Amino acid sequence: MTLIMLSFSALLATLFIFTATTMLCMIQIALPKEQKTHFKRYERRSRCYKNEYEDDVKLEKSETEDQSLQATTQTIKTLQQELDEVDQGLRGSIDTELCLKQLEYLNRKYPDQAEILCMIGMAHQKLAFATEDLSVRKYHIDRGMAACQTSLEINCNQSEAHKWIAILIGLNGETQTTKEKIESGKLFKKHLDAAIGLKPEDPVLQHLAGRFCYEISSLNWVEQKLVKNAFPEPLNCTYDKALLLLLKCERLYEPGWKENRLFIAKCYIAKKITDKQ
Repeated sequence: MTLIMLSFSALLATLFIFTATTMLCMIQIALPKEQKTHFKRYERRSRCYKNEYEDDVKLEKSETEDQSLQATTQTIKTLQQELDEVDQGLRGSIDTELCLKQLEYLNRKYPDQAEILCMIGMAHQKLAFATEDLSVRKYHIDRGMAACQTSLEINCNQSEAHKWIAILIGLNGETQTTKEKIESGKLFKKHLDAAIGLKPEDPVLQHLAGRFCYEISSLNWVEQKLVKNAFPEPLNCTYDKALLLLLKCERLYEPGWKENRLFIAKCYIAKKITDKQ
């Protein structure tokens, strides 16, 4: 509204100056030389006033744009602070249901923010993992995957969204048939590879890749045949490869991760090795 009023005022001022200048030019034709000189001085002053006014308008417009930019920046900072708080809650001991409600509120407020949708997927994964009720688990898995898929539609270059889809797929195996597990495995591998391509130094991704190799290597001959026919490219999964990936996770995650160490031990047992070489 301020810019519209300024523009209207500038238009009126310009019309006034133009009209006055035109009338002065017409009057000068019949005036003596001395009076014409006075009119020329007046015209010069008029042009100066016009330039000063236009400069003031530009300055006020620039200040208004700066204020708008500052307000937008402040909104982004506030949103990021809220997301950081929710993220800490999800990774800590704060009620996950409460975190999910806050994220859903933020998603309604900022529907085009891919990070919010990705975190909704993360919250659903935690709730799915925490329940023993298979119907409730499936509900959270489906909702979490849908949120992450929408997040990828907004921004496809998100390692976190691919990662949480892969983790959610991994939770869905208990009630699946062998055929469904193979199809889920293909989807799992697709998102896992995409996530690693975007963020290769993520220890969780290296752990997931190591576990995938271990599980494929542990299949019996018939199951491995089915998997081989299902995947377009050879998986080349071995206990050695699984061990390398799990050890990389161990290096990347300095505090140590019990579950990762458990699978490292499983790999050594499967390879019939008891001591590290």
